[in-house]
Amino acid sequence: MDFDDVIPNLPIYKAAMNDDWDSVEHIFDNDPQKLDAKVTSWWETPLQIAVGTNSSHRFVTKLVDRIMETDVQKLRTKSWWGNTALHYAAKIGNTRAARLLVSKDPGIAQITNTDGHTALKLAARYGQQDTLWYLLEVTKDEVGEDGTSPYTGVSGADLISLTLIAGLCEASDYYPVKMDKDTWRMTTKKVESSFRLFVSKLILLVAPCAKDIYSMKQKHFHTQKLVKRMCSIVMDKSSHSIAWDVLGTAVSTAVKHGIHELIKVCVQTYPDIVWYNDGGFYLFIAAIRYRQEKVFNLVYRMTGHKEVEKHVEPSYKEALNKDQKTPRMVFTEAHKDLLEEGETWMKEMSSSSTVVGALVVTMAFAAAFTAPGGNTITGSPLFLNDGIFLLFIVSDAIALFSSTTSVLMFLAILTSRYAEEDFFYALPKRMMIALVSLFLSLAATMTAFSATLALVLRDRISWIAAPVILMASVPVTLFAMLQFPLLVELVYSTYGQNIFHKENNVLLH
Repeated sequence: MDFDDVIPNLPIYKAAMNDDWDSVEHIFDNDPQKLDAKVTSWWETPLQIAVGTNSSHRFVTKLVDRIMETDVQKLRTKSWWGNTALHYAAKIGNTRAARLLVSKDPGIAQITNTDGHTALKLAARYGQQDTLWYLLEVTKDEVGEDGTSPYTGVSGADLISLTLIAGLCEASDYYPVKMDKDTWRMTTKKVESSFRLFVSKLILLVAPCAKDIYSMKQKHFHTQKLVKRMCSIVMDKSSHSIAWDVLGTAVSTAVKHGIHELIKVCVQTYPDIVWYNDGGFYLFIAAIRYRQEKVFNLVYRMTGHKEVEKHVEPSYKEALNKDQKTPRMVFTEAHKDLLEEGETWMKEMSSSSTVVGALVVTMAFAAAFTAPGGNTITGSPLFLNDGIFLLFIVSDAIALFSSTTSVLMFLAILTSRYAEEDFFYALPKRMMIALVSLFLSLAATMTAFSATLALVLRDRISWIAAPVILMASVPVTLFAMLQFPLLVELVYSTYGQNIFHKENNVLLH
């Protein structure tokens, strides 16, 4: 590296960073060679520095115009890594500068750096979608200075892999990868690896389902379209080994992440792929092996075990594997830790909720003998004939009965033997009844409290009813928001569809 020119050219570097063309214009007037001078120890030019800031737009425009007046080849001056100013624009996402550079020198889009990357490939690598779309339009499918073409062979596979990794599946669908048999095996691992990274990234993107819904739908659409195109390209090769390598690794990755749409497309394209061996496990077995469930989702595992029993020959249910174990024995051993975690979670949940339920029972029972407003001389409640008093009595009764039910259900959970069969129906059913009862008891308690205040204070503060009801609804709403997702999951897992949904039952033979 050359350091001799760095310090003398420091004013140019600072001007490029700060979009200050006026301070250095006289330097370029006196010495045109400074237009592509090395202003850093990495041989970076003023144009590369200014483009890399993505903010010095006036400096870039003025400098490009001045270069066009002297020597257009200065636009192609490379840094130590072989990057042109267009490479910098692609890396940083400076689409404005990219348009300017390509408009002045269309051939600059074909130039590669020392790693063999065009600006198009750098835009894909760094996920600069807008710049990538523009460079896809202007980068031609012709042999560059390194003897390769951007869209064919290994270079094309690299490009589509980078766009997949960046999550820009709609961009990777823009141009099909045209691989020949000589380069296909070299790129198979890259495509498979990019599938793994892309699917993992897609899962993370889908998690916050309420955010960017339109973008995710578009991504899902283009992903399916891309998979179908890749499958079509694979089948055009008329080679079992190629289809086995590419589709097999893709389906294997999809099984691990639960992307059934991709599996469906691949299997419909090449049905034999269902017999692909993933580390000693066929895809059907691997689909069970790689399931990822949360603590209480042992019920899903139990459902899965029961459902698999329906789809195998009766003799297989008690068949022994190489370790002399039946399927039930293997299932029990594999889920031993999950069983213990489920037991711990349910005990902690029940213990905490029992305390709350017991408090509600105590309050509801005491309130039944303490009528709001007191009693008359005869011992009858003062507001006995008032409609609001009737609301108080009914609410208090509901609170007492439902809280007692919830306490009994939570006690039943605490005293359960926690066998595998209990997690199938008994424990989830008890938990559902307990949660619903506890919610009703809290709601009824707040209703009774509101009715009491309304009875006692309505003559003095007539407007008290509305704000009291509003405030009383806050804790009930919070409880519902926190526990409702759990209740829905319990209901769906216990009484919902089995794991082999009918809508996904596609004939594969």
